[in-house]
Amino acid sequence: MSEKLSQVAVTAVTDVTINKNSHLAAVPSTAAAKKGVTLPTEEQRPCYRCYPEAFKVNGKRYDAGLYFHDSIDDGRSKRSCDHWLCASLEVVAMASDTGHSYSKLLHFVDAEDQQREFLLPMQMLKGQAEDLKGAFLDMGLSLELKRFHLLRDYINKAKPKRRIKLAQKTGWADEHSFLLPDVDIGTGDYVLAHNPFGSADYGIAGTMQDWQQQVAAYAQDNVWLVVAIGSALAGPLLLKLELSNGGFHVYGDSSIGKSTISRVACSVWGAPDKFIKTWLATLNGQEGVAASRNDTLLVLDEIGESDPAEVGKIIYQLGNGQGKIRADKLGGVRPVQTWRLMLLSNGEHPIEAVLQQARQQLKAGQQVRLTSISALRQHGCFDTLHAFTRGAELADHLNQACNQHYGHLGTAFVRRLVQQNTSELKKEFAGFLQQFDAGHGKGNRIAKRFAVIAFAAELAKRWQLLPWPQQHALTLCLQLYAEWQASQPQGSHEDQAIITGFIDYITRYSDTRFSALSDADHRASPRTGFFEFINSQCVYYVTSTGLKDMFPSMDSKRVVRALFQAGLYYQTGPKERALVKRIHGKPVKVHALCLPNDAQ
Repeated sequence: MSEKLSQVAVTAVTDVTINKNSHLAAVPSTAAAKKGVTLPTEEQRPCYRCYPEAFKVNGKRYDAGLYFHDSIDDGRSKRSCDHWLCASLEVVAMASDTGHSYSKLLHFVDAEDQQREFLLPMQMLKGQAEDLKGAFLDMGLSLELKRFHLLRDYINKAKPKRRIKLAQKTGWADEHSFLLPDVDIGTGDYVLAHNPFGSADYGIAGTMQDWQQQVAAYAQDNVWLVVAIGSALAGPLLLKLELSNGGFHVYGDSSIGKSTISRVACSVWGAPDKFIKTWLATLNGQEGVAASRNDTLLVLDEIGESDPAEVGKIIYQLGNGQGKIRADKLGGVRPVQTWRLMLLSNGEHPIEAVLQQARQQLKAGQQVRLTSISALRQHGCFDTLHAFTRGAELADHLNQACNQHYGHLGTAFVRRLVQQNTSELKKEFAGFLQQFDAGHGKGNRIAKRFAVIAFAAELAKRWQLLPWPQQHALTLCLQLYAEWQASQPQGSHEDQAIITGFIDYITRYSDTRFSALSDADHRASPRTGFFEFINSQCVYYVTSTGLKDMFPSMDSKRVVRALFQAGLYYQTGPKERALVKRIHGKPVKVHALCLPNDAQ
């Protein structure tokens, strides 16, 4: 039988219509049976054929599906055998990722009579292909289990003419193709790898019109809702405009609507309950989550659930767009996960306060990647309530509407975006950026973030995807940017963080970690230094070890320079900022510091 099977012809009664813009999606089966179906002749056997509908031949009824047509010769006569293998199934395309990860794209009809697509990695055919058998059963494909080896053979030998490229993650596959788990927007030359992590988080429900009327309309005149929707749309623009990852951390008291802001943003791409993720994850765990949001939006809920010691590392990792480099079993290097995305986070406290719980200082690189901005507006997180009387009522309405209508705007936005000229987009964005008075350094990157959010929302308005007035999103983004600028202290962020950290440390530990200089028996454990009053002013003599204890993650020279420039040194040594002071009969190298006048 094996020799005979090696020459099996793979044929089909009808061609399967391929929807190039839909992958892994369940759609109604529309295949129609051919009239006058005939079975293969003896000369054509053995072969495979797929029949989309039930049929009769010589009065005998045959169920729809894939058949293996064979014949048996017992030496006296030949007898035809027609073996039903499974419901209607065909191999319609071959996919690969630059010569690796070969897969075949299958179309089949499931138990609900829905036509489905399944990207089958060729490695699933190895051995007895038990994993493939389980996958088929899980997807509702009716099988003849005792003849599964014939189905495996059919899939293996099929040579479809269509060739497509395999992509490993969502987002841009090339300049004109954008991939989501259920659709290739653009050329149709790509398919997303089978079941990537997070693929189930994307989805569509309800209608675009209802989302516009029940969600977007209530976002009008509400700064944070407009920014949330614009952030969700900005993700696909990052690559085209050559912008870096980043986003906003929205903080404020509980029950003022922060989670509603996040859920509205999620509704652009999928079901909020699935699309929103939590800060309660390890650094490694956030890698997979971020990669699943490539070129879209990552929403992290409630930073208070995180490990404060991990937050700073996670911010850098998400902002840098690259996971860890890891070795494989053979000593080589595994493929590194990468991503481009917009980030939206929320919590009761700003990032700086969260880091302080782990005795860490907020660094400029962290602030520029995830910028903390207060959520508080006139009515909790809202500027206007429209027809509602309380912020809680508007929040309830938006949450309910987002659960019923979601996933339409992101897909519709990208369908228009793939048609645009990248050079023209860059020129237009440059005009937007000029209005944000970008400046240099961190201010430039944060200004670009506000600008791309406004730009994305204004494009959506131009394409009639959002029901807001023209320039409405730009106006509100400029307003929030101005408010953020006004809240920023003058000078270097690192300097301000050091000064604030020093004041906070003294306020918290002056009674427990500093010994009175005049009392040799006054012991503090652990001891940061000593103190004494000079002309009614308290001077703190901080030891070199104590200074490192105050700022464990910062360079001591950087700390000393900031404290000196802020005028917090009461006295300095002849050659350096520290001086040698005789304390309880022993020379000790200390930094003589005092609080600023407004903090004493």
